[in-house]
Amino acid sequence: MKLENKEVKVEKKRSKKCFIAMFLCFEIVFTVISAPILIFYGPFDNLKKTVVGTAMATYKHKYLATMFLSQENIDEILNKNQKGTENVVKEQNIDDIDIKETTSSGIQLEKIQGNRFNGYMLIVKNSLKVKVGYSSKLRVQGEKTTEIAASLKALAAINAGGFEGGINTGTGAVPSGLLMSKGKVEFKPEWLEDDEKSPSIMGITEKGVLVVGSYSLNELKAKGVTDAVAFGPVLVVDGEPQIKDDGSQGCNPRTAIGQRKNGEMLLLVIESKSSAIREGASIKEVQNIMMQYGAHNAVNLDGGASTAMYYKDELVNEPSNPLGERTTASIVYVEP
Repeated sequence: MKLENKEVKVEKKRSKKCFIAMFLCFEIVFTVISAPILIFYGPFDNLKKTVVGTAMATYKHKYLATMFLSQENIDEILNKNQKGTENVVKEQNIDDIDIKETTSSGIQLEKIQGNRFNGYMLIVKNSLKVKVGYSSKLRVQGEKTTEIAASLKALAAINAGGFEGGINTGTGAVPSGLLMSKGKVEFKPEWLEDDEKSPSIMGITEKGVLVVGSYSLNELKAKGVTDAVAFGPVLVVDGEPQIKDDGSQGCNPRTAIGQRKNGEMLLLVIESKSSAIREGASIKEVQNIMMQYGAHNAVNLDGGASTAMYYKDELVNEPSNPLGERTTASIVYVEP
């Protein structure tokens, strides 16, 4: 009788464990099925925009959006087909920057911590030392930020402009837009006329002033710009934030450059807080960081797997690319 009761108890325990296991499996399956429906077709527009923007900005995980949405739906969510949603950038007053004459080559590194990301800010005292560098194999093969920086004997560097081939196949061989270094045009797309404006430019004048906005090559030369790359969006102009709508580019590793009103340059990179999950910061969060650090003007540079910071002969951040640091076409660096 006791043996029978014991067997009954054992059987009940087994049944209970089996029920719990089945319930957990059901919950997991239900969550896996319902979560994408809730994200992509639910009422949470900001969540939808952030998830789609993050997925489409990656080079491996676009399927997370394309599996559930058509390209038309994706474009609509990211505002690519909606007129009047672009950020309107005011014209910059480049005479507003008061460059102090200094022989200092001082650089200060500060660490930034966010909920989803870590960041590193280089504060460069002498903006006249900040230049644009590029791959020695330009048009043939890109090079890592650390390689270009080391070849230039740079004190510090970050990756800069984008390149053709995009996030899927690009090696950094061919810049995606204008590239100027030390007064010489090193690359200009065939389709870009000298008087045609590039949508978003990061330039540095011979006086060490950061120029951001939409400019043609002729306009850049007229302003005394000697170094430039094409990328964006523009974040801050004359101390005013330019990003109004956020989320369309998701949360990703980021690179940006800014300048304080006293001339000090701000070089920023953002990395994911978790190596297991590819996160980072939104464009607006990068803008906010730049403003917190006193940027009078600032612009976003190429990010994602390209994001890299070089300082004291080492790579500072952890690249999001599982294969390590990625090759690129151009960098912003600090001369010795």
